[in-house]
Amino acid sequence: MSFSRSAFLPFALELLFLATVTSFGIMTRGCSAVEFACTELHQLAAQLRGRLRRAKHGHLQEALTGLSATTPAATILHEVKNLIGPTNLKKVKAKTLPYVKNHQGQVCQSPAEALDTWISFFQTMEGGERIGEHQQRTEWLQNLRRFSASELHLQLPDLPSLTELEAAYRRVQVAKATGPDHVDARLCHVAPAALAKRTYAILLKTFLHGHECLLHKGGRLHPLWKQKGPKDLCGSFRSILISSHIGKSMHRCLRSYSSDIFEKFLQKQQLGGKRKIPVTLGVHQARAYLRSRKQQGLNVGMVFLDLCEAFYRIVREMAMGGIICDETI
Repeated sequence: MSFSRSAFLPFALELLFLATVTSFGIMTRGCSAVEFACTELHQLAAQLRGRLRRAKHGHLQEALTGLSATTPAATILHEVKNLIGPTNLKKVKAKTLPYVKNHQGQVCQSPAEALDTWISFFQTMEGGERIGEHQQRTEWLQNLRRFSASELHLQLPDLPSLTELEAAYRRVQVAKATGPDHVDARLCHVAPAALAKRTYAILLKTFLHGHECLLHKGGRLHPLWKQKGPKDLCGSFRSILISSHIGKSMHRCLRSYSSDIFEKFLQKQQLGGKRKIPVTLGVHQARAYLRSRKQQGLNVGMVFLDLCEAFYRIVREMAMGGIICDETI
């Protein structure tokens, strides 16, 4: 049996039309299912966003209800900041996921392994040694006996006063994080006189004998992301030490008391560490210098040296016996 081309062409076109309609119907049903699923997800996201917004407004209303008309503006801003976050986008810190990779490049399988990875990383950075709590306390007690002065030849004007310690407590900012002794920053700022009376004996013991409370030495180390690099590597983080406010206030009091001796050895160009000089003065001077040169029509550039980074990469490595190459220097 034979077919001519003219007789077979209508049959082929009919088959092609049926196949096209069938595939189009399948694609249409698939697209409808995807569209329906996306619509449901969009509605659920909108509902969740609305519930979170209402819960946030309710929590904010409860926090503001407990404040009176005489509440300081700093306290109000501190309470509101905990709910809405900082208004400056540059200060918004994105929280990272808890997972981290170990030295072999594998993700830590347990919180204990992740903690050991962080401790090993910062231990290598600081050139420290990991010891137990009992051994740390034993070495601290031995150092207290070694630091004790056998004779003291001082008069009353040679000692830091109670007023200076109270002023150091008063300078504690209320928004600072709480240290390992669980003494809140607001307590130091609101009741400086009471705390100064109760801790003045500890200050004298530190000043005369070098005996410092173990809770005032060091603190809790927290990693902060550098805003660059992968978040699952320890090298993309820097450390911040959260220490005791009482210990920091005592250190501030001792620094203020001995600042005359310290400033005698400083160069005139150095601004950091001097009294009555804010930390932002160097930034204002640099900007004023650039503006003055721009008004004169001169080309100007500034070179910034990170002395902290230079210390960690070069000075500390040389002191610890590390290998320093010419490229790093």
